[in-house]
Amino acid sequence: RRRERKALRMGDDMQQHLLNQGAANADDQVAQVRLSESDSKAVDARLTANGIHIGKTLLLADDIAGIKDAGGNSITVHSYPRKAHGCFGARERAEMEHTLHFAADDGEKQRWLQEWGRLWNRGAVRKLLVLINPVGGKKQGRCLWDKVASKMFQQAGIEVDVLETTHQGHAHEIVESADLSTVDGIVCVSGDGLMVEVVNGLQQRSDANAMGAIPLGIIPAGSGNGLATSFLFKGGEKCDVVSSVMAIIRGHVEKLDAARVDQEGETRFHSVLSIGWGLASDTDVESDAIRWCGPVRFTIQGVVNIAKKRVYQGCLRLLSPPTHTESLSSPTRDQVPPQSDGSHWRTLEGSFSMVWAVNVTHCAYDNMTAPYAELCDGCFDVLVVREEVPRSTIFGMFLEMEKGNHVKNPAVEYYKAREIVWEPLTSEGMLCVDGELVACGKDTAPHLPAMHQGKVLPMDYGNTRIKIHQGLLTVFVA
Repeated sequence: RRRERKALRMGDDMQQHLLNQGAANADDQVAQVRLSESDSKAVDARLTANGIHIGKTLLLADDIAGIKDAGGNSITVHSYPRKAHGCFGARERAEMEHTLHFAADDGEKQRWLQEWGRLWNRGAVRKLLVLINPVGGKKQGRCLWDKVASKMFQQAGIEVDVLETTHQGHAHEIVESADLSTVDGIVCVSGDGLMVEVVNGLQQRSDANAMGAIPLGIIPAGSGNGLATSFLFKGGEKCDVVSSVMAIIRGHVEKLDAARVDQEGETRFHSVLSIGWGLASDTDVESDAIRWCGPVRFTIQGVVNIAKKRVYQGCLRLLSPPTHTESLSSPTRDQVPPQSDGSHWRTLEGSFSMVWAVNVTHCAYDNMTAPYAELCDGCFDVLVVREEVPRSTIFGMFLEMEKGNHVKNPAVEYYKAREIVWEPLTSEGMLCVDGELVACGKDTAPHLPAMHQGKVLPMDYGNTRIKIHQGLLTVFVA
């Protein structure tokens, strides 16, 4: 929250700084405008790289979806500025329209319509492939698209091809075979699962190496929305539909790591969110039995599983980069001599309550699982909780996860890893990749929720190698 408020204060300070800048740039478009057709007095207006100055008011470029021809000698500016300061958290964005009537018919209107996209570097996103999951989360994906997102892309002048998924794996099938040469990005209106399908579908293509350059975006319409929250968090943005669409419209992109999950030399998955074993995976899977509760199901099931305090025998090997040769929150254990590049293999063996390898800051909108995570550092952040940690401590950590303060607890071991080798030494437990059950011990299988009974899982419950590929993907961010 402090980071969000600091970003907001910096944004306000920057807005005031830009407003105080009186010197005009050669690229600025200057005109006299009236704010309504009935106004007899015109005011100075200036279109700049920072936004639109109207008298003493500044409409920030980053808040503007687009400018449209309003007929006659007028234009309409569609903006989504943050609301005034509230008491808690990041401010929401509210839609506003400003119609400017040019005082003189000297071609200035056309120049504004032609120049705003160039001045604000909006030319990179012209056409998008949009995939909508109509049944994810609260089943509001289609509604959110129709009522909010579709209108905003139209205001921005961005063309969209919209497809609605009809079954699990459909997004994977679409992007694996689609002609993507004409699109400037792929947008998922969903929770995290649809983007995971898209990533794995792209990696199955014959031109997979080129697919990393296509930006991927996500408009939150799921239960957890960890990816959407993480992509917006860095810019101090609230995880909501409007902020996500604005991030895509602005076209700001960064590279994102992905992990290749291998068994017996064969790649089974590419992971972009998290890989969990123990408390994390148990909660993910077992909460499916109460999906009707919505996102709160994770909290309910988490509390139940903390009370049960199941532990699992296993062995974990981590290859940490030279700058992170020790746990960020506890002493080094079982470290071997460094490799030629300074990296270190470390072995952790014993009984674990939880092992959670995470790619981004948030695994859910209210869960800052890995506060030290970076989008493109070539590592997953690995959280480890051992058997000896008592229930009360785990419950306390659980309460601190929203703000990321759980990592300050000495019971949490926190590592950066370029590569992970995981081996269960028990026939109990589950492995989840990006929230999906992929492997299960034979003694746990009979106790799975009904929706998972009889399901053929794609991986064996055994030795698994996870290798992180730095910057494999490109994503839209705030």
